[in-house]
Amino acid sequence: YPTIYFKYLMAQIKFLQLSTKNILKQIKVYIDDSPYKELLNLKGISYINLSCILGETGNIKRFYSAKAYVKYCGLDVDVSQSGKTNKINRYISKKGSKILRTVYYNMALGSLNKQIWPENNKYKIFYDRLKSKGKHARQCLCAVARKIATDVYYKINGLD
Repeated sequence: YPTIYFKYLMAQIKFLQLSTKNILKQIKVYIDDSPYKELLNLKGISYINLSCILGETGNIKRFYSAKAYVKYCGLDVDVSQSGKTNKINRYISKKGSKILRTVYYNMALGSLNKQIWPENNKYKIFYDRLKSKGKHARQCLCAVARKIATDVYYKINGLD
C-alpha cells in the first residue's frame, strides 16, 4: 500500500510540474504579444507577477488616478477623521485586493535584492532614504510596493 501511494504521488507531482511549465509558456506567449510587455523592464516584475497584476486588476485605465489604483491594491495609508481631529495611522488600509498587495510587496522585496539588482535603482535609493529617516523596514517595503504600483499605473497609461 505505501509504495502504490508513493508512486501515485510521484505521478501527480510530475503531472503538476508539466502543467505548470505549459501554463508559464502560455503566459509568456500572451504577454509577449500584448502591449504590456514593456512592464517587464521595471525592476522586480516577472511574467508571473505581471500576469497576476493584469488578471486581478483587469483594465487599469478604468482608474482615474494612481491614488485610486493604489487604494484598489490596498496599499494606501489609513486615515480616520472625526470632527476636527485627523488621525493618520502609519499602517496600510488593507481594504483592497489581498492578491495585488501581496504581489507588489513581493516585487518590492525582489527589487531590493542586491544580488539580482546590484546597480543603484530608484527603489533601493527610496528604501534607504526612508530607513535613514527612522522608518521600520516593513513600512519602507510597503512604501516601495506603493511606488512600484504607481509606476505600473503610469507606465500602462503612458504617463511615465
